Amino acid sequence: MKKVLSRLGLAGLVLGLALPWGAGRPTTAQQDDLTTVRVGLVPVLVYSSLFVAEARGYFAEEGLQIETLPLAGGSEPLAPLARGELDVALGGSGAGLFNYAARNLDTTGDANFRIVAGMHSERPPLSSPLVVSAERFESGEITSVEDLRGGRVAINAAGAATEYWLVKALEQGGLTPADVEIVAVAFPDVPAALNSEANDRIDAAILGEPIAAAAEAQGLIARLSTDFLEDFQPTYVYMGNEFLEENRETAQAFLRAMVRAYRDLQDPATWREPEIVAYLSEVTIGYSEELLDFYAFPFHEPDGTVRLQDMEILQQYFLDKGDLTYDEALDLDLLVDTSLLDEVIEELGPYEAETDN
Repeated sequence: MKKVLSRLGLAGLVLGLALPWGAGRPTTAQQDDLTTVRVGLVPVLVYSSLFVAEARGYFAEEGLQIETLPLAGGSEPLAPLARGELDVALGGSGAGLFNYAARNLDTTGDANFRIVAGMHSERPPLSSPLVVSAERFESGEITSVEDLRGGRVAINAAGAATEYWLVKALEQGGLTPADVEIVAVAFPDVPAALNSEANDRIDAAILGEPIAAAAEAQGLIARLSTDFLEDFQPTYVYMGNEFLEENRETAQAFLRAMVRAYRDLQDPATWREPEIVAYLSEVTIGYSEELLDFYAFPFHEPDGTVRLQDMEILQQYFLDKGDLTYDEALDLDLLVDTSLLDEVIEELGPYEAETDN
């Protein structure tokens, strides 16, 4: 396997998470006449719609500047969102989301935030594949999902959507979670954990882009499965109630910029444009022009459609597993308000895919 990142050591991948993304880039946040929107997100490729919107100046055109808080994921942004410390969060659904919402609904009757739009969907080849050590794959030790029986496999966080990803991947080899030991390993630490000689070595993991491509290019990982999900939406745009109620025009402007970026990303060439490559190289771990042929790019909903049925599948999975603090499924409609999105789509018009004449 060609190692196009020979100059970038594994430590570079891990230490990159600790760096303030975009710190060295002049941004719209330096302009005093813009309205600040505070956004929490994980600096990985599935959230690239925000990066594209900023790189192309869509937020500045809307009179906005984006103040970002990098997060680890899971339900981490929900509490600051509900308290008004964040205006917007880009994130996934999982056990933490459902438990947090249920707790708030029990005590106040309102979750204090709303899902206002959908974001990305997982389609083959998945942008969060199941990966193994390249050395063990090439030696023939692990070449199929079935070979993971009795092994240690990792997800980035317990209760995250990636846990469901792993279950679906295991099914391809006729396995269930009972056939493996599931552990939590943060995405940047996965390549080292797969190649460790210590007792804490893992045999496989779900790993997100662009870290997967960077590690693959270094010859550290091989993709064991990239098609265990057919079409599943795990990520959404969340807004705090206070922000929605008191700053609706700003909220609409933010969402309008995001939808424009969703639509730009329908063209695969967008990922390769120099301005986008340069920006993503600064704000994510492992994105570079050298790796463009390695990435499995996420799909973004061009109209921001919220597919509630996918969230319901995740709720039922964690409910059946016993990870939720309640026994009967929540009415997830209580968490969704797409009226803002409807206004944006009415203004921009529904997305129409370009066709060849």
